[in-house]
Amino acid sequence: MREIFVTNHNDFHHTDSYDGVEYDFPPKERVSVSIEAAIHMFGFNQPDKSDTLTRLGWSWRYSPTEKKIVDNPEGVKWLSKFVFTKAMMVEAPADVPDPDAVADESGKRKTKVVPFLENSAPLV
Repeated sequence: MREIFVTNHNDFHHTDSYDGVEYDFPPKERVSVSIEAAIHMFGFNQPDKSDTLTRLGWSWRYSPTEKKIVDNPEGVKWLSKFVFTKAMMVEAPADVPDPDAVADESGKRKTKVVPFLENSAPLV
């Protein structure tokens, strides 16, 4: 499965679902999603975003002054503020010090403990 990052540059929190999985997009935070999910949720790489805007309910709004449903130009602006990026792997020599390592009390560098791996069985 190919993954990309989505960053929400809107001022609001957005939640959407794809394939039974709910995704949260807090403002200014990168979220990893599959490309298929990005296509469904945001119309990623699709020239016509009409279906996406309609599915999200962002293509129209109720106008209390006109007392009817009208086009919502804000929807296109909201959708355009979701920015897509991809991660890139960069090769580096294995003897380069780990920038994520931390020093212990004696000043020697030690590897930072990753909490979810802390109590796991050793890899063989």
